[in-house]
Parts: sequence; structure tokens; C-alpha cells
Amino acid sequence: MKNLPKIQVLEVSIATPTGDLINDALLIKTAGDPAASASPVSDTVLHGQANTLQTMYTGFKTSPPTYTSGQVTTQKKIVVISYNKVARYLEAVANDVAIAAGDVTAGNSVVTRCGAKLKKKGIRQPKTFKASSTIAGEVDIDTKAVAPRATYIREYGTTTAKEIPPTVTEPPIITMETAAVITNLTSGTIIAIREASILPIPRKKKTTITPGIAKKSATVTPATKTHKAIFTHGTVHYTFGDWIYVVVK
Repeated sequence: MKNLPKIQVLEVSIATPTGDLINDALLIKTAGDPAASASPVSDTVLHGQANTLQTMYTGFKTSPPTYTSGQVTTQKKIVVISYNKVARYLEAVANDVAIAAGDVTAGNSVVTRCGAKLKKKGIRQPKTFKASSTIAGEVDIDTKAVAPRATYIREYGTTTAKEIPPTVTEPPIITMETAAVITNLTSGTIIAIREASILPIPRKKKTTITPGIAKKSATVTPATKTHKAIFTHGTVHYTFGDWIYVVVK
């Protein structure tokens, strides 16, 4: 499996506008997270520091001011230090999650659901399929074929908003068909769908790929000289592309 791009979490600095710093700190939510609940600075502590900064900043701007610029700067430094401790922790956790899943999106979702910001999302996988909803309770999926006899794996789940991957997914749809329909969905919900494709074991030295399709969008299954598929324990043998989001009609 190729190396995944490194996930980087955006940190703050003393130069960050005070209002933005307060908002960023209050957005952090790690308590109870399935992957990132052991933050070095708890939500309660960070939010308390941010609220104190808000009080001081508001007081500094009143006339006459009830806090000095030095007091605001000192408190701001405290928030910056705490926030960056959380950011670096989330970065480490996100990269561990991405490696375990063999999918950078899994790591990115840790960062976004915990309220932090991604500095670099990494290399985006090409989208080779479309999804739409024109019939109530249904979503249509249309994939551009990558090669004859290829297998397509579609993973999907409901989410609260576009660009936020689902935390729970349904059993994957595995088929050799390029078109599929998901039925019995709830109208008005947002469905996130992503796809991976696997090419059959090459029977010859060269494998022909359908023109116009990037080879990296599909996974070639390694095989022995006697054409037995090779699967390595502890590794994911296919790579998903990016999520596509559809509002169910």
C-alpha cells in the first residue's frame, strides 16, 4: 500500500485575532470522542480559559477599561499554548487512525468532528462516480467503468452536513455492476458515499485499463505465480476515494 499523505492540524499563535482565537478554542470538543478522548487539555479547561479571555477582552474594550492590554495578552498566551497542545494531539491521533484504516479521510474526520481545522487535507483521490436523488427515498449511483470484470465497493452512511463524513456506515455494497440504487432512505437526510474499485488478478504480464481512467483510482490485486490472490494480514487491500454527499429527495 502506498504511503498516505500526512494530516496536519492548523495551530494558532499570539498573532491570531483574539476573537478568532476564542471561537476556535470554544469549538474544540474531544470529550467522549471514540478516538481522541485523551486530550492533554480537557474541553472544560480550554473552554474556561477561552471564556476568561473573552471576559478580559470585553473589559479591555470598555470605557474605562476594566482589564489592561497586558492582562489580555497574558491570558491569550495561555489559550494559545493550550489550544496548540490539543491541536498537536489531534494531529497525532488523526494520522494513527488514517494509517489503521488505510484511508486519510478517516483521520481527517477525527480532526473536523473535534472542532479543529485541517492545515492540509492531503492528496484528494479522483472521483470516478456520480450520485443523485431524483426519486423520493432513493439515491442513484453511476460509476465510470475502470476495466472489464472490476469489482466496486461502495460505502455509505447518513451525516449531519455536507463535508462531514459519517461516523457510522452501513454494510458496504460490493458488486461488479457500475450502476446501483440505494432504496428505503429517509427523505431530507444527507447521505455520504465513497467508492473503491478492485481490478481482477492479471492473467498476463500486462493489464489493460479502460482509456481515460486513472490507474490510481483502482486497486490491482497482487497474486502469486499460480494466480492466487495475496492478502496481507493487518492491511487494507483497497483505497477509497473522497466522499460524495447527496440530499435524499
